[in-house]
Amino acid sequence: MASGVEAVGVALAILPLVVNQLDNYARGIEQIKVLSRYQRTLEDFALQLGTQHRIFQNSLQHVLDEVVDDDNLLRSLIADPDGDGWKEPLLQKNLMAKLGRDHAYFFANVLSLHDMLKRMAVKLDVDVTKGPQNTPPSKKQIVLFLKVLSKAVHEDTLQRIRNLNDVLRTLLDQSAQLEATRQKRSPWRRLLPRFRETRKNAEGLFRAIVGSSYWSCRCQSSHAAHLQLQSNPLAENPKIGKTAAYRITFSNTDNGTRNSWTCREVEFEPYTFDQPLAPVTNLALPTYQQNQQKPQKQKSRVRFETVEVGCHESNEKSCNVPPIPDFCSVFCRSEAHIQPPTQAVGFIADQASSNIRYNMHFIKCYPKPIQLQTLQQALPNSSRRHRLYIAAGLACGVIQYHGNWLKKYWDISDIHLPADNENDNVTEDVLPSDLYLPWSLNSQHPPSAPTDTKNTQRSPLVRNQILFPLGLALTELSLGKSIACLRRPQDEQGNEDSTRFITAFRVLNRVQQESGSNYRDAVHNCLCWSEVDPPCMEDEKFQGRVFNAVVAPLLRDLAHFEGAGTL
Repeated sequence: MASGVEAVGVALAILPLVVNQLDNYARGIEQIKVLSRYQRTLEDFALQLGTQHRIFQNSLQHVLDEVVDDDNLLRSLIADPDGDGWKEPLLQKNLMAKLGRDHAYFFANVLSLHDMLKRMAVKLDVDVTKGPQNTPPSKKQIVLFLKVLSKAVHEDTLQRIRNLNDVLRTLLDQSAQLEATRQKRSPWRRLLPRFRETRKNAEGLFRAIVGSSYWSCRCQSSHAAHLQLQSNPLAENPKIGKTAAYRITFSNTDNGTRNSWTCREVEFEPYTFDQPLAPVTNLALPTYQQNQQKPQKQKSRVRFETVEVGCHESNEKSCNVPPIPDFCSVFCRSEAHIQPPTQAVGFIADQASSNIRYNMHFIKCYPKPIQLQTLQQALPNSSRRHRLYIAAGLACGVIQYHGNWLKKYWDISDIHLPADNENDNVTEDVLPSDLYLPWSLNSQHPPSAPTDTKNTQRSPLVRNQILFPLGLALTELSLGKSIACLRRPQDEQGNEDSTRFITAFRVLNRVQQESGSNYRDAVHNCLCWSEVDPPCMEDEKFQGRVFNAVVAPLLRDLAHFEGAGTL
């Protein structure tokens, strides 16, 4: 009996201890459950944070596509969005060209999001750069999570990160959509029909001037014609109803003859008639008024002037203009006898196009020859801005004048610019007023035959004979050096064009670094033309492809340079 009582007493005595242990055990189980729940929550938050970091990096790679060509540089920029690499001027220029007016907002959000991702990664003690983690969180991570963060605060921060990522994607999508819209309404789209019209009449004017019967003087071999080429195509604002005109400067190096002339700048305006015109029989020189007002001299600017007249009025005026029998005889007239630019002094015609006449207007008389230099000579001293304008002007000139005023086989030594030796204080911001395509008027070189001695042997590497010279010229303009200076011994081939091609193709990455991705695309398309059809600049489809693949990228850069690319 006593033993039973003692057993009950012992049981009652240890019961509180047992209850206490059971309570501790229960609390331990509950703590394990809580820690497990926090552990799973922490793992989920770390996964979400890593996912948002990856989305952020994808957005950065998206915006850097076609801007950065080097993989190591690309990884460096993505890993450090607020580093010095993003501040490089050329990179900023290309990104601004790609994002337009969204550029500042995009990168403000980039910096804000990058800062939030870094701070949250530190608080959670996770490395989001290593991808999803399979190892459970450490006790330190759980303690940090329990003490520093609450679930609500953490979820709010993640939501803000998601929102910023959505903002970046929205800006990128809208930028791409706006770029497509800008392409449809870009100011340069109006230029292609204008170029086609210019080309249509340029060949007839070329035949009528170079090697024609309009030069019957003995001093013909001393004369040259320089067609002025637009150095800033975007400055032109053609309107419906206006006719493209051609500005040409004639020079004379023979000053030993009586009544000799030195330099005359004129403009030819084409008139097309519905019916073929009768052959010209009146070869009398036009009568000049003796007291005409002397044309006011003004600074020469590169432009294709236009005269706005109706069709009936245009034909009537053209029919009343007398023919020009000989250029030299007309140019020998003193400056006081030259009629004002609004009044044509005469017309010329191309025998192959009997329904087109070209009325000539005097613009300027120069007492001294215009000092010119080749683009090859001017290249080392030209600024990057200067060269960009020349590149765009040359690309547009190929569509308009290749095969007539622009020789079939040409290089930068065939392009002339004014040599301004009178003003030594001109800064590099002053753009070239004119580009010139020169032609000698020596009858020994008829227009149908090449007048240069450049290597015409075809290279198997050259995909397009029309665009290849332009690709070389664009490369030289980008880097400010001639192809000969860029050449290395390993580039040498048996064929000169093959050597030039290899040199230009090798420096394509340097072209992108110097002039951006748009410019690089234009050069690449010239060198590696992907179309298989035979190139013919008379084919309007080919003209359109060249315009889209070569001219448009250069004009896009030019528009951005002039502040019109963000419209």
